[in-house]
Formats: sequence, C-alpha cells, structure tokens
Amino acid sequence: MSDRQPLTRASVCDGYVEGVVLKEKNGRFTVRIEGQGAACNGCKACALHKNRQTVTAKAAADCAAGDRVLLKAPPSRPLFAILLLLVLPIACMGGGMGVGYAASLSEPLWFLAGVLGLAAGFVPALLLDRLVLSEKNRYTIVGRY
Repeated sequence: MSDRQPLTRASVCDGYVEGVVLKEKNGRFTVRIEGQGAACNGCKACALHKNRQTVTAKAAADCAAGDRVLLKAPPSRPLFAILLLLVLPIACMGGGMGVGYAASLSEPLWFLAGVLGLAAGFVPALLLDRLVLSEKNRYTIVGRY
C-alpha cells in the first residue's frame, strides 16, 4: 500500500469487512470473509456473512493467496432492487392483462395473459442482475494487513 492511509481495525465497521484471500484467478480473488471478533463495534455490517462466507472480489491493492485483507462491501441499492424485482414484473403483468383486454379475451384469459406477463417480467430482471449488476456489485479489496 503506497499512497493509501494505513488500515486500522476501527475502520472495519464503516462498510468494510475483513477476509483471507483463498485464491486468485484472472484478476478475481476468492476471499473468505471472517467474523470481526474484538474489532466489532456493533454496527452489524457483517450480519449477512454469518461468520464465514466466500465471496468474489476485485483488487484495488496488491495481494496474494493467504493475505488478510480489508474488503469494501458493494453499495446498497434498495430502491433499485424494489424497482427491478417488483415494479417491472407487475408492470409486465398489467401489460399482459391490457393485451388480453385489447384482444377482447374472456376474463380467465385476461388472468392467464397477466400471469404470463408477470413471468415475462422476471426474465429481464434476472438477466440484468446476472449479466450487468453482479459485475458492478462485487466486493473490492482495498488493503491488506
């Protein structure tokens, strides 16, 4: 770490978690996240990790297998998640029902068109999550101990 400030245990509870690098492949690191133990100030930043979990991280600092590192958690986007997983499928359901109405179908077929629209709304949501968002929402290795 050349121009970065030294890492301290107190910085762990500011959206950062500690881990150990297990392996590196193509510039991506597999890191085992560890519980904070005595360094924990009770912020619950590590609550989702259940003491041990492996994650894929990109590196902003030099590290190798076996290094203890500090990881920056990906940004939280609750409004975008609600939009992606609720609003988009429900809008597609409404669109399916609208198509059923415009085609002068009976009410059971409106319902079926709405269900098909709902299912079709989850497809772009899942593809967007897998292909685009999962790359942006990776942990970042910001330093090592």
